[in-house]
Order: sequence, then structure tokens, then C-alpha cells
Amino acid sequence: MDIKLGAAMFQNMPPEQRESYLQMISNMDPSVLIDFNEKVGVKLRPQEAETMKALWRSGQAQEHMSRVFQDPNAINQAALQMSMRQASDLKQEGNTLIKKGEHLKAIEVYMKALTRLESYENTDSEAKVLAKACRLNIVVCHIALEKYEEAILVCDQILAIHPNEFKALYRRGLAREKSGGNLEKCESDYAASLKGTPNDEKVKEALKRVRSGMKENKTTLNGIRSGIEQFTQQPASVFQRLALFPSPITNLRANGEEAQQQQQQ
Repeated sequence: MDIKLGAAMFQNMPPEQRESYLQMISNMDPSVLIDFNEKVGVKLRPQEAETMKALWRSGQAQEHMSRVFQDPNAINQAALQMSMRQASDLKQEGNTLIKKGEHLKAIEVYMKALTRLESYENTDSEAKVLAKACRLNIVVCHIALEKYEEAILVCDQILAIHPNEFKALYRRGLAREKSGGNLEKCESDYAASLKGTPNDEKVKEALKRVRSGMKENKTTLNGIRSGIEQFTQQPASVFQRLALFPSPITNLRANGEEAQQQQQQ
């Protein structure tokens, strides 16, 4: 059962019903409660299940639940721990799917993890870090699926919260490069990423590759400009000589007019 839902039910009960409610739960077989949790999507880890069973066997379950259900801080902490555990398990599931090449399914799983964290991401540092990791992996999936615009968007979301996150900078640069985007922006992302990971050969190679492409583009552009300048700077005599040689179209027109005059004669 969701800890906040259970606490809300408890707090809304008349005082005389609270004791019987707690006694009913404490008298239940903990295995039944564990199975119920799994059916509603709350799967306990083996160690957590054993802890729960031990608490029930000790006869202290009723006292423990009474204390938790009446303490708002305890409720929030328990709910946070449960959400973090669920999100962490989902993240591991997504990582496994990535290794199998099932990127679409992985995105769905990471999004479920983010749903578990949305109530805590802005207030809890560990939840914020876990949410960032899920988003970074979503970017990996988008790039693998060649959905570069989506990858860039998620990177923007990460960098809005974590401006110096070098993985997001690198992956945004990679998505921009693969999509044929602005090389200057790619270079900026790679260079910023390299500041956070100065020994990362992958980032170094990406930066070198983009700068080489920028140099080639500059050389090509300079060649085009030079050609245009040379052409426009030719002396007038060149264009005058070109005018002495009529084009084939001019010859055809002249021949047609001459034939028409002969027919009229």
C-alpha cells in the first residue's frame, strides 16, 4: 500500500476506528501485504521484505505503523524512500534494455522513473541526481534512434538545472553534429564538456573532428569568395571580347529571320 494513501486513510478515520485498523493490518500475514504491494506496482527488495516480516513477527508492527502514520515527517520520508527505490529499480531496468538495443522501451521505463521522482526532484538532492541520470540515458536512446531534435531538447532540460553537466553538453553537441547542425554550436558544446572531463579521449576526438570540419568549410567558402572576386575584377576588355562571339541562340535567331525574308521575296 502507498504509505501516503495509508496514512491519509488512517488520519481520516474516527479515533475509535484507528486502533482496529492498525490491529487488522498487524494481524495480517506480511506475505499477503508484500504480494498486494507487488500487484499495485510496489515491489519490495528482498532485504526490505525480510525486514517487514521480522517486524511483523516481533509483534511491533502495530506500534510502528501508529508512529509512522501520525508523524508527517515520517510519512514524507517513507514516501521519498519508496519513490527513490522504485525509480532506481526502473533506471536499472532501462539500462538493461539499452544494452539489448531496445531503446524505445528503455525511454518508456525511464519516463516511469521520472514520474516517481517528480514530487521530490526539486527538494531532494538524491532525487535530483537520479532524475538527471534518467534523462541523460533518455538522450542516449534518442540519439540511437536518430531522433536528434528530441535529444537536444532533453539536453536543454538537463542543462537548465545542471548548467555544467559535461555529459549533457557532449551529447547535445553529438546530436547537433549528427543532425547536420551548426558546427560552431557543436564546437561550443564539446569545448565546454572537455572542461569538465579534460582527459576524455572521446570528447577530444569529437572536438578535433568538428574543428576540422569548420576549417574545411572555411577553406571552401574562401575559395568561392576568391573566385567571385577574381571574376568581378576582370578588365572591361574581357567582357567586350566575349560579346564578339554570339551565342548559339543568337545564331539561330538570325538564321530564322534571314530565311523568313527570303520567303517573303
